[in-house]
Amino acid sequence: MDFQTSQIELSSGVHTYCDIGDSDRTLLILHGFSFRRGMYPLMDALKSEFRVVVPDLPFATRHEFHIMHSLENYTNFLLDFIQELGLENVSIFGNSVGGTLGLMCCMSNLFQFDKLVVRCPLWSSKQLPIYLRIMPLIDLHTYLSRNRFYARKLLSLFYQISSRMSPVESDLIEVSTSDRSISLIPYNDDQINPVVLSRFLGHLIQIEIENQLSLVPTRTLIIWGERDAFIRSQWGAQLNQLLPDSKYMEVTGEYHNITTVDPKNLSP
Repeated sequence: MDFQTSQIELSSGVHTYCDIGDSDRTLLILHGFSFRRGMYPLMDALKSEFRVVVPDLPFATRHEFHIMHSLENYTNFLLDFIQELGLENVSIFGNSVGGTLGLMCCMSNLFQFDKLVVRCPLWSSKQLPIYLRIMPLIDLHTYLSRNRFYARKLLSLFYQISSRMSPVESDLIEVSTSDRSISLIPYNDDQINPVVLSRFLGHLIQIEIENQLSLVPTRTLIIWGERDAFIRSQWGAQLNQLLPDSKYMEVTGEYHNITTVDPKNLSP
């Protein structure tokens, strides 16, 4: 499965995105570490219902658009992207870290988004294992991530861990008889800059927007996979209590990357 891409020039550089469908309702899909191609099954499932727009987020590119790869800069990039394309009647689907950015876009109050759907986003460092919250280790990672060899080794380890947390053959037989593939797409240097992604991981694990979630005015649907081993579903229920207008849905038998494994479960 493949979709034609377009490019747009912003103050931060030239960015690639997909834009399919001709509905007057726009759905902005924000990918996570499955990258844009990981959203293709979901795009295919929703293209008849929406105009679907999927930008390459700056951490998933070989170009260094931003001097500082931070959540705040990525949010500003998305707001600029929406404005430059002239998107209207916009809803957001945020996948994993894309859900984090979706929450941050909505709390900016720069645009009035129609609806927001987030799939197991990070919103507090408390969601992470304690060893990822030790500041000296985070500072050391930030320093070492300038080295391409370190960055590639770290990302290889990340994908080894994440693949173990994705459905394996025995689980697929138990959960469903449908044809379902491994849910994360391995990176390569032709697609992304490993130093950029490695450094962004250092920013991401310091995420703290819990106290700002009450500023999200958009009606929000929170989706979590019952078997998510990245971020346990208990955090979805807590997020539901923090947002002013939200609904929580836990998908039985599903893992972290519902969007790339069984996107029809997320269709309208």
